[in-house]
Amino acid sequence: MSMRTAFVVALTLCLGAIGCTRKAPPDDVTITGAVQNQISIASIPGAIVVTTNNGVVTLSGTVPDVRVKARAGEVAVKVPGVARVHNDLSVTMAGDVPIEPAAPPPPPAQ
Repeated sequence: MSMRTAFVVALTLCLGAIGCTRKAPPDDVTITGAVQNQISIASIPGAIVVTTNNGVVTLSGTVPDVRVKARAGEVAVKVPGVARVHNDLSVTMAGDVPIEPAAPPPPPAQ
């Protein structure tokens, strides 16, 4: 067998082996869990709900500021199998949360 024939045979076997080991893309449940895990690892604060439909991830819920909202989207889009991210997170500003009124001052001492 010539060197060229041996090379072609070896290349064909390698390409065939690579093609046979191709993994199926992750399903929606797997993607959802992976996104939730990565958000947790990144210590992103907020009440974030993750749903996935055909590889499209939707983030909903609330986060404390726009930087956290952007960061959650960045983390989600890097997860294998995510085709696109819809970032529907709402930003809850400090003024959006009801504040308990301060206790009245004590009566003056007599």
